[in-house]
Amino acid sequence: MSGRKQHFIPQSLLRGFSVGKSGSKAQVTVYPYGRAPFRTATDGIAASRSFYSELGAAGGPKTLDDRITAHETGLAHELRDWRALADRSRVDGAAAADLVTHLVIRNDNFRKTVNAALTRMFEAFDEASKDRETSYRMMGLHLDAPSDDFMQSLEASWEEKGNLLSLKGIDKKSFIDIMFTEAKANWNSLHAGMAEQMGEAFSLLANGLSAMTSDAQKRVLSTSLVPEKWKARLSAFTWEVREERDIILPDSVAIAFDAHGQATPLVLSDKDECTAVALPLSMERYLYGSTGDAAWDGAGLHDHLAGCAWDFFVASGPSEQHARSHSLMRRAIEQFIESNVGDILAETIPAA
Repeated sequence: MSGRKQHFIPQSLLRGFSVGKSGSKAQVTVYPYGRAPFRTATDGIAASRSFYSELGAAGGPKTLDDRITAHETGLAHELRDWRALADRSRVDGAAAADLVTHLVIRNDNFRKTVNAALTRMFEAFDEASKDRETSYRMMGLHLDAPSDDFMQSLEASWEEKGNLLSLKGIDKKSFIDIMFTEAKANWNSLHAGMAEQMGEAFSLLANGLSAMTSDAQKRVLSTSLVPEKWKARLSAFTWEVREERDIILPDSVAIAFDAHGQATPLVLSDKDECTAVALPLSMERYLYGSTGDAAWDGAGLHDHLAGCAWDFFVASGPSEQHARSHSLMRRAIEQFIESNVGDILAETIPAA
């Protein structure tokens, strides 16, 4: 049975980046975001109390953490075997896809980066809603019909009040037309109250993000420890072990590349646009999978891995390369967030 302290990156993977031992425990060097590096045992990093599930009762049904712990046994054997392979040795595609898919869907980088993206989006919408002219366009009041979001709000109001209004001879279309016309005519007086209500709603959503993303991740893992859509996509890749010096392991574990060679954490990438994947196995080996037309072939590995780390990465002792990597943390993730939030805002908030 597993315990309360639950690893979102297995110790079997972390041990590939060991820089020594303290007694019987393997030690790793951790480079945390915004803080100085430190050394710790593998059981002291990438773990959190009840990260997947509460401790189960003896003899009771297996918890999610019990299932994940059991799944790690096979992964540990594969990691050991693949680390011993020579440079450019091929590995089984299905096995590689299983390992990669499981490791990225279970980690904390997923929760943190999704939280950061949604927080940025809520902040942008809150800011937009406070501007009278911007929110006027967001609601479609500069047009002849409500925006999609405003229409959904009006339809929800009709569902709540429609029966009573029908008794007064008002049908749904008339109700929407009346409310839309009134909003246009009285926007200056309506805006302040609506902006305050929207700000409160965004604040509530932001405060609940951590629990929401945690629950979403647990639901996915409870359904399958290896989500089938991603596994099927990655199984079609050609996989091999590649040799490289002084590799780092980011908390995102595996990173993906699109057709332009742009890197993001694999868990954030579009599976249909992903053309290459890199997963560090040790400080000397990484697992590389690609389609036949992958744009990325291994150049700049350290920078790409560092840019996809959110809270930390694990590496060997201090070096000029690791100092550079430390300065690049979050860069690829933040670019991904800004690009995607920008696209959403552009679709939602019409230009003046």
